Amino acid sequence: MKIYIVEITPKLLQSMCQVLDVLSPIEKTEIALIGNNQLKMSIVVSKVLKRYLLSEYCDFGILPAYWEFEKTIENKPYTVNSIYESKLFFNVSHCEDIFAIAISSKDEVGLDIESYHYKIDDRLAQTVFTDSEIVKLQRSSILSKQMHYLRLWTIKEAYAKYLGLGIGLDFKGLDIVGRSESYYAAMYNNKVQPNHIYNKTICFSGKSYALSVTHKEINLNQTPHIIEFDSRRLMKLLSK
Repeated sequence: MKIYIVEITPKLLQSMCQVLDVLSPIEKTEIALIGNNQLKMSIVVSKVLKRYLLSEYCDFGILPAYWEFEKTIENKPYTVNSIYESKLFFNVSHCEDIFAIAISSKDEVGLDIESYHYKIDDRLAQTVFTDSEIVKLQRSSILSKQMHYLRLWTIKEAYAKYLGLGIGLDFKGLDIVGRSESYYAAMYNNKVQPNHIYNKTICFSGKSYALSVTHKEINLNQTPHIIEFDSRRLMKLLSK
């Protein structure tokens, strides 16, 4: 599994708008129907970068325009290409000017990224965190509370995306247990879950972000391969 992280600069966004031909007719129609320009650009970023970074993952054994996608019964995306025999599972997350995608050839994956500048919502905490998690938050200092809140939130969101449940997950029934500084285990409705979650703080342009990923290969002895993909390098790929 690899996780690619890209900072979206104005020049990179401009370059992406010039390669929309890599998108399928359905994707182009979907984008054309979006009236809100900010949302439209967010969708462009997700769809274009997804294709290019999938190609980067397989050393451009298949070009960006030739990727085809399906979804599992749980609405989780994967690739279906006869050219590239291995089915690729992937999950994307987009926060402010940061785009992230986790890609695996072995199993489904869940990913979430959030800015530590995000204003925490105590009312939301009551609906998504367990009683013990809320107590820990209440006992934390302001800075520690902010970091712990976002760490917990991204971990739960990544696990929900891994399961394909999204907001349908009973977040309050998902109890997160720390195994080390970066690794966490999950108990769902009092049952220990087989997968670990990895959490890391990453920094771009003076801002910090919480990133969490869930995948069956994650364990205390194996750190996920995180690639901070330089926007200038990506612009060169887009210009090919």
